[in-house]
Amino acid sequence: MAKKDQSKGKVIDFPAKKEETFDFRDFALAIAGKDLTKAQKIAAGLLGIDAVAAEKATEFFLNKYNTIPGFMQEAQKLREAIEQGQSNNALLILYECFNLQGPIAIAAFTNLSNRAKKTSS
Repeated sequence: MAKKDQSKGKVIDFPAKKEETFDFRDFALAIAGKDLTKAQKIAAGLLGIDAVAAEKATEFFLNKYNTIPGFMQEAQKLREAIEQGQSNNALLILYECFNLQGPIAIAAFTNLSNRAKKTSS
């Protein structure tokens, strides 16, 4: 977006705001640090879901993280399932880790798959 500097007649070019990018590691660090607000924001971006769904999914994830030893390692299997195109397995992990099912789970899977394709190319 350009804006004319009225005082000198010059055009100033303001760069577009760079979109924040997060990955699962950022989400895991936010969860481990008990920063629920940050984790929810990251979940919304990673999964491509709205803020309300991200809040519920993050709270579900945090509850599992706090009660099941080794849960984080199970959740990390999502990446492998996405990268290997194992849609059924990925959808199961999205359900088990984030309580996502139906159309919202499919949308999250699609978003994660698209992200994986971008980072691998």
